[in-house]
Amino acid sequence: MKKINEKNFIILFLIILCIGTFFTCKSINAQDYNLKGAQGFMQTVGGGIGYETSENVTPQSIIANIIRTVLSFLGIIFLILVITGGYQWMTAGGNEETIGKAKKRIINATIGLIIVLTAYAITYFIIYNLTLQTINSNV
Repeated sequence: MKKINEKNFIILFLIILCIGTFFTCKSINAQDYNLKGAQGFMQTVGGGIGYETSENVTPQSIIANIIRTVLSFLGIIFLILVITGGYQWMTAGGNEETIGKAKKRIINATIGLIIVLTAYAITYFIIYNLTLQTINSNV
């Protein structure tokens, strides 16, 4: 029986993640929402998942979406690192050096997650206050 190494495990995990994404997506019919053409359909879909769909997109909202996307990818990287560290720990077979590496990987991934969540909280606070000031100055 072929032993699964870390590289094959990560590839298998990403394939399962991609396949699972296709099965969990919900299809939307434009007729269900009485929309006029593709523009209305895209606005409904985009608004449903949290994107700005109004005509007046501000630079603040564009920057907020970019930061939100980057931080989401960092969260996915954290998940992969923790799973890889756990797999490495489980397959260590009592080897203290390998267990130490796995523990170090999980601890470093957790510290990275704390840094990412702190960065997200700070950017959310700043972007929220910038957009609030923009809205108040336009009124």
